[in-house]
Amino acid sequence: MSIDRFDEAIETIYSAAFGGGAWGNAIDRFCGAVGSNGLIVNPVRLDRPGMLLFSETLLPSIADYERHWRHRDPRIRAGLGSDAAVVGEVVTERVLGISAADRARDAFYQEFLRPLDIECFAAYLFQGADGQMYSISAQRARGRGEFRATERIDIARLGRHLVRAIDLAPRAAWAVAHAGSLAAGFDRLGHGLMTIDRSGRVEPLNAMAERLMLGGFDGMRRVGHGRIRPLGDPTFERFVAAVRGRLGGGPVVEPMVIGRRGGPRLLLQMLPAAPIGEHGTPSAERSTAIVSIYDLAAMRSASVADLLCGSGLTPGEARVAASVGAGRSPREAADELGLSEVTVRGVLKTIYAKLGLRRQSELAILVSRMRSARVDGG
Repeated sequence: MSIDRFDEAIETIYSAAFGGGAWGNAIDRFCGAVGSNGLIVNPVRLDRPGMLLFSETLLPSIADYERHWRHRDPRIRAGLGSDAAVVGEVVTERVLGISAADRARDAFYQEFLRPLDIECFAAYLFQGADGQMYSISAQRARGRGEFRATERIDIARLGRHLVRAIDLAPRAAWAVAHAGSLAAGFDRLGHGLMTIDRSGRVEPLNAMAERLMLGGFDGMRRVGHGRIRPLGDPTFERFVAAVRGRLGGGPVVEPMVIGRRGGPRLLLQMLPAAPIGEHGTPSAERSTAIVSIYDLAAMRSASVADLLCGSGLTPGEARVAASVGAGRSPREAADELGLSEVTVRGVLKTIYAKLGLRRQSELAILVSRMRSARVDGG
């Protein structure tokens, strides 16, 4: 995998944690980086609840798996998620003792996975903050064979970033918890939140959304009860049309940047939470989308030391990580922090080991996402 592709995957993973929750995009980039045709982040212990993230291509099969196949999954029966499983390792059928011959005669592989064009898997195991053991399970398309050693290494490397992003995401919701609601929390973070329904009606959910969307647009006006409507702004109208299509079962809506008259640009992003139907099962459609709004010019720098400490660094290590992650060389960071360059380079080795990083570019992506989200309320 090329460095650019790896960094791109890391970028989208941290964007999901700090930039509005675009986990679907992050999972897709993860898949593309490791040669997978689908990714599932799921709890593997059956005795306790847990979160669930998955590729959109696997949406139709998730409910079927939970209802009919989970307890028949030979990978779980073979020890995936048991107390003997090794957290932080990549597990495959070969590791679990499930041979190609076993897969050829097992109902789970032939009746459930085969129609989904899935042949095998490689899973990175980690312990969640909720006490549940999770599997980041990359699926392999039929005919491609088992994941190569280099791909399994990349699954582990990206898996560590994904785990960290999942753990950091609740910290990004700090403002939401203190503000009492999602909309008020976005206000506290300086971001807007609005809804778009299947008829194209646009309604701001917080004061920041109304200020951002009504200020500086020639083509915006109120349409009763706080609702706003795009009039003549082609970029925004395209975004609304794309969201309406998505609500009807169309393609995923890509984030879009729109300009404002006499003001900075805005980034619009449809939150990709899976629609839920009856009995809590995934549904193919929903009637309203939630869209986050970011003022690109207002994303100012903020200290990320607390978040870095929350990732396992000491305060001193966090200060070095924040400085080098902001683009400074080890010598420049040493001058800024009053340390020797030798000390900074030694601390960086510890930082990379603790965070599972290999290059300064990976640290820069993590730090930049923390800064842009302003999750410390700064």
